[in-house]
Amino acid sequence: FFAFDAAWKDGKPIRKPLGATWGPDEFDAVNKFGKPGNPARAWAGPVFVYKYQPDIGNGRFGLATQIGKVLVWEIKQPSIRQRLDAIVNGGDGDWSDPTAYDLLVTRYKGKNGMVCYNIDTTPHKPISDEVAAAWDAVCAFGAFDIKRLLENGDPFGDSR
Repeated sequence: FFAFDAAWKDGKPIRKPLGATWGPDEFDAVNKFGKPGNPARAWAGPVFVYKYQPDIGNGRFGLATQIGKVLVWEIKQPSIRQRLDAIVNGGDGDWSDPTAYDLLVTRYKGKNGMVCYNIDTTPHKPISDEVAAAWDAVCAFGAFDIKRLLENGDPFGDSR
């Protein structure tokens, strides 16, 4: 995963390298929820979508059309980053290589209707031919570059 700082300006994401200086006019002082819109740490990285259970009650069907594809997962929520960090850097090292296993991400409503996420690991197994083929297609001719996010570019370049 690639770490950076992110904020919003006029409804569009703005991303900068870690530790970059932000001027007050480079981000919205208040976000769409009425809270301070200060830049915050985020991670992004490629993921393969195996399956998706739509949240029918809220009309969330978007990922259902992305099954079998490589996407960029941008993680802004500190709780998700903390859990991933604990998986990769905690314990006895069995989970230190996140390319050796899958993650199961579950979205649910917690206390007072707050959206929460649970992150679990799956048993180690070799990468499937389907995932390898999808990743090879994305990386063909050096097309994938996660750092394109810093210019609000498409990390997939011309690979799609």
